[in-house]
Amino acid sequence: GVTYGKLRKINIEDINKVKINPYDIIVVNGLPNDIPIVAGMITTEHQHNLSHINVLSVNRNTPNMVQTDAFSSDEFNKFENKYIMLNVYNDNFQIKEVSEKEVLDYWKSKENKNLISLEIDRTTSGLQDMKNLNHNDIKLVGAKAANFAELTKIKFIDKNGIPSYVKTPESAFAIPMYYYLNHLKENGIDILIQQKLNELKNITDQDTKIQKLKEIQDAIINAPINKNFLVDVENKIISLGKYKKMKFRSSTNAEDLEDFNGAGLYDSYSGELGNEKKPIEKAIKKVWASLWNYRAYEERELFGIDENTVAMGILVHRSFPSEELNGVAI
Repeated sequence: GVTYGKLRKINIEDINKVKINPYDIIVVNGLPNDIPIVAGMITTEHQHNLSHINVLSVNRNTPNMVQTDAFSSDEFNKFENKYIMLNVYNDNFQIKEVSEKEVLDYWKSKENKNLISLEIDRTTSGLQDMKNLNHNDIKLVGAKAANFAELTKIKFIDKNGIPSYVKTPESAFAIPMYYYLNHLKENGIDILIQQKLNELKNITDQDTKIQKLKEIQDAIINAPINKNFLVDVENKIISLGKYKKMKFRSSTNAEDLEDFNGAGLYDSYSGELGNEKKPIEKAIKKVWASLWNYRAYEERELFGIDENTVAMGILVHRSFPSEELNGVAI
């Protein structure tokens, strides 16, 4: 594909230390695990189709190319910190210098004019068992929980005709978005969010944006959680088995969508019954707050998602504190 932006070389060791702008085309000596919104990527390492960088690039519709000598090549060095047009083909590429105006005009032409509204079930309460959920319940419990429920329903028949199901983490249930929305309303945070969203409309500075979003996150984490709800969650965990250490996984209506995968945007946390250092309440509120991560807000803005229609559910299951491997199934 074609992209316009400023060509910047960033050492992979500094990728999380330097400020990266949405109109930057990044040349990196390696393959990072993650990258904020950029205009394009040039890596010196080959990638699998399902590498995180490639999934993000496909989702954002931004070019992603491999050139093993790109970090030292004169072909790229002469364009460093200059505005360029980059055209990436299957087996070749074209690069030329352009003006800053051409870059800004290009990205202005790509802006989403119509906001995308997402569905939220704002009224259904009650902790949800996996057996009662399916893919259509994204608006109730979020995509991660709804898709996890589908996974539990996949049945195999062995050679002897005996059925079995996909093995999934034990003691699983879902917390609907209702409780996140109720937390906002009970503590007046819904009004704060509207105020901050209005302020963010006119801000371009990254540090200021991060600060505004952190004010939302701090309010969510510092506000008291509904005690009846917390008791229900703790009793649910006890009723499902022997596990006390639980993983509270982010599950929004703004991820795993057909044109928006949301990979790596939100955070998951562990909590343990009776552990004052890692209480259940803190884990839940930190997951809720991650809806307003800077990277998540920026990604949603890029795709034109209406921030008033995003919400956080939670998938809960036993924790695996000594896991050896994790990955993504698509």
